[in-house]
Amino acid sequence: MSLTDVVTPDILRPLSGDHAVQDQVGSHLPPTSESLETVLTSPQFQQALGTFNSALQSGQLGPLMGQFGLSGQVVNAANTGGKWVVKATTLVTLLCPMPL
Repeated sequence: MSLTDVVTPDILRPLSGDHAVQDQVGSHLPPTSESLETVLTSPQFQQALGTFNSALQSGQLGPLMGQFGLSGQVVNAANTGGKWVVKATTLVTLLCPMPL
């Protein structure tokens, strides 16, 4: 199962209206005139999520994190399946409680 099967626009739409989510997520996004809902439900976001999923499944998550300019520590953790990968997977599971 792909992240795009679980993290769908229908799941993200209600989350995007939550002010706490807006504050936390918005600080990590580039400035835009579009609403968080528009960004999270866009085809471009789904495509990026698919790319992230492919990198996660193929073992190429480390290089992808490097392309985002993240630290060597993050790249190494992604390359070795660091604890944050498990935490991220757990977070997605908690936010999107759907049978896998």
